[in-house]
Amino acid sequence: MVTREGLKGFGPLFIRLALGGIFFGHGAQKLFSWFGGRGVDGYSTFFEQIGLVPAKIFVMLAGGAEFFGGIFVFLGLFTKFGSTLLASVMVVAVAFAHWPKFFGESEYPVALFAMAISLLFTGPGHLAVEKLFKK
Repeated sequence: MVTREGLKGFGPLFIRLALGGIFFGHGAQKLFSWFGGRGVDGYSTFFEQIGLVPAKIFVMLAGGAEFFGGIFVFLGLFTKFGSTLLASVMVVAVAFAHWPKFFGESEYPVALFAMAISLLFTGPGHLAVEKLFKK
């Protein structure tokens, strides 16, 4: 019989899969031009416009945090580290790109931030790779 306690670990699991997948894709767009992305050079122009200079370095840092943080969170491997990377990227996104029009542009990054922070507090939930290494 499935109990309510047994189901609690599925909440973080579903958040992990969605959040990790979203950020993996965003990072791959920035770093490798996958999924219709513009790559480092393409995103550098936008980063310069919002004041993140040197733009190429910031694109690579953001893309790396999104790509690897997304993989970690999706797999439930180093979940606290991965979710911290993702939350950090969203703080910068809101501060530099979305703040002037907070309502109307920031809901999505704020929701992603909240998802990342919730994983930081709750842990990875069920079916996490890191659980294979714990007693």
